[in-house]
Amino acid sequence: GVATNEGSGGISIRGSREDANYFFIDGIKVRGSSSLPKSAIEEVTVITGGLPANYGDVTGGIISITTRGPSSKYFGSFEGVTSGLYLNGKDKDGYDGKVIGLDKYGYNLAEGMFSGPLWFKKDSAGNKTKPLLGFLISANITDELDGRPLAGGNERIKKESRDALLENPLRITADGTGTYNNSDYLTANDFENVKWRMNSRGRQASASGKIDVNAGPTINLTFGGSLNYFNSKIGDRNGSLMNFSNFGTSKGVDWRVYGRFTQRFAAEKKEGVKTLFKGAYYSLMIDYSKNKSSFYDSNNEFNVFGYGHVGKFVTTRQNSYSPNSAGDSLIHDGFEQVIVDYTPSEVNTDLSAITSQYYNIFANNPNGHYENLNQIQAGNGLINGSAPNSVYDLYSNIGSPYNGFGKNESNQIRFTGQGSANIGDHAISLGFEFEQRADRSWGSGNAGPISLWTVARQLANSHISELDKTQYSSEYIGTFPRLTYERLNTGYAYTSGTGAYGGAENSDQQYFFDYNLRQALGLDPSGNDFVDVDAIDPSLMNLGMFAPDELFSSSAGNLIQYNGFDHTGKKVKGSTDVDKYFTEYDANGNYKRFIGAFQPTYTAGYIMDKFAFNDLVFNVGVRVDAFDANQAVLKDPYLMYEAKTVQEVKQMKIDNPTAYSWINIPSSMDDNYVVYVNDFNNPTAINGFRNGNQWYSSLGNEVDNAGSVTGANGIQPWLKDPSQSQINSKAFEDYKPQINVMPRVAFSFPVSDKSSFFAHYDVLTKRPTTGVRFDPFDYQLITTRADVINNPNLKPETTVDYEIGFQQVLSRTSSIKISAFYKEQR
Repeated sequence: GVATNEGSGGISIRGSREDANYFFIDGIKVRGSSSLPKSAIEEVTVITGGLPANYGDVTGGIISITTRGPSSKYFGSFEGVTSGLYLNGKDKDGYDGKVIGLDKYGYNLAEGMFSGPLWFKKDSAGNKTKPLLGFLISANITDELDGRPLAGGNERIKKESRDALLENPLRITADGTGTYNNSDYLTANDFENVKWRMNSRGRQASASGKIDVNAGPTINLTFGGSLNYFNSKIGDRNGSLMNFSNFGTSKGVDWRVYGRFTQRFAAEKKEGVKTLFKGAYYSLMIDYSKNKSSFYDSNNEFNVFGYGHVGKFVTTRQNSYSPNSAGDSLIHDGFEQVIVDYTPSEVNTDLSAITSQYYNIFANNPNGHYENLNQIQAGNGLINGSAPNSVYDLYSNIGSPYNGFGKNESNQIRFTGQGSANIGDHAISLGFEFEQRADRSWGSGNAGPISLWTVARQLANSHISELDKTQYSSEYIGTFPRLTYERLNTGYAYTSGTGAYGGAENSDQQYFFDYNLRQALGLDPSGNDFVDVDAIDPSLMNLGMFAPDELFSSSAGNLIQYNGFDHTGKKVKGSTDVDKYFTEYDANGNYKRFIGAFQPTYTAGYIMDKFAFNDLVFNVGVRVDAFDANQAVLKDPYLMYEAKTVQEVKQMKIDNPTAYSWINIPSSMDDNYVVYVNDFNNPTAINGFRNGNQWYSSLGNEVDNAGSVTGANGIQPWLKDPSQSQINSKAFEDYKPQINVMPRVAFSFPVSDKSSFFAHYDVLTKRPTTGVRFDPFDYQLITTRADVINNPNLKPETTVDYEIGFQQVLSRTSSIKISAFYKEQR
């Protein structure tokens, strides 16, 4: 009943989704990778059905791994495996170096383990008698050129063809006015088939350690932990043909540590006396896990303006003129761009090669070609923040940057306890679990970091984009002379009106990015100098120059997304406050837009009993768990502003019967039903009602959907405050903790000395794993975006699992199991 997803490596148990299962390593609930050195593993237990009450928060199966304990004697091992050794790795273009071995996939593994005692108990003579402290450590490292090669190999552009394309990415059109991409003229001879995927090398290391302390004949202390590190390329099919040198990089580390205290109680044996108590034990454990991962373009990492940087573009501008009304003189009416000088990027060389050739084709001929940035783009050259055209809309072109970055961090702390006692014919177990998580993420939004250049151009100089007519409107030049370039900058009008940056709080027309950019360039931030963004070194610009809203509501889309971090990637503490998110300003007058980490809690307790009745063996128990998402949720999933209920509308008619004579509410409508009208600003008729998810017509009849309450202005709840434009906490409430009771019943009886019949009935629940985090950003722009948003009020899912079966022992090492099972999700 266990299957592995070939692509993701995730495990499905008896048809469940991958996230419905849990891995445990030495009792730690694993988040992240469960990889361990093979030499560290003592036992793997897979439970596919009939979960006992000590396991919860799962609707699939359990995979529990127990690592080896320390040895009383020193011993160790080392293992090495290779299918091929690199001689010189990869070159800068992503082409593989020479691999010597059995295949070209370059699988290499090295693993070692060492264990032994650290401290001995000694006798009266000073001789070592019994180890009181022991250790075990193990580690491995894996390096693989291609861990998942395609059956038919992989097509790639030949190196000589790639070099030729980088040398000449463009060709001039027949009429000499524009260019074509040479990538559109490649033939089958320019490609080759190789057995491995390009630039897919991955490295992984894992380690495990354990220390046992023998604190007495009945007390034991154990400390341990494990770690996993990975660093690999993010390959994609679109880039595999030509652009494999620009794959992103993904790396991360997962680590977990624990401490466990165990005490045993043995029954006191007296000769000839049969005792009811046969022994007991209890165990207390605390564990802490941390997962950190990141992804980015390896050339730029978190230098966000390095993404999409084609080069330095310096635009020369001069004053422009138009005839006056009499037609006998010229008046200065603005500024015109006359030439753009270009210096290629030293980081994104594949990207800049296209624009470099564009300039070479039209060398010393700027007219119509590179008088401004628009002409460069129109001619198939690239400017900062643009990418080359894809090849036939199928494959990304050489030089296309990896357009994404981000980092994630998750913490988990757990306190668990369990105990068991054998009393008479009963083995009674009970335990508890408390878990607190904190999940954080930060990274580029759907627009990608290369769009930052487009936004930077839009925000810089926006407040001084028009000519100051008060200075130039009366200046006529009869002989058509040009004003000097030094006079150019004095022609822009500063429209802030304050002389100091005031932010959104003071309705300042200057963007925060423009204000900070001028400071970074040594300019007066309140001045009217024109800032040429494309002429600036990308290292001078960063996300801290933007106010959060400047990255949210840009025309390019969402440029950044975060929780548990601020918009610059700095970790923050605290929880999200709805009112503060929409109203709180920082010292510069910008909205803070604080979003805390997602911090759900999970608590559980259980009791179970295993006993026999004649030949029937029963295992019965009950588990109770509670999940709290610890976040704000909408009081009513259909409303983001408070709406009037039937009771409130009735009272309005009582208070003012003349003004509300048109109100007619059917007697079947309860007082808490929401009222919908034809126009919430000026209602004159009731269109219908709603109770939860059930809609009613204006006559009080049940309807299948909201169609009957829809008017000319759409679906209009009767709002308490129609003038309210800002969402606030009145529409929200705290997530209500979800408590679930899960009975577990299993029994079996022998059919013969080698076969048995079994059956079980289980109620299982699992907390939501995706789409549950509350993000106030979703509500900030909900009227202007068509995004699918999370449902922060998701409840745990419940599954009822039945199974009946027969098991036959064939030998000491094999058996056969035949069963039928049924899962019902509720």
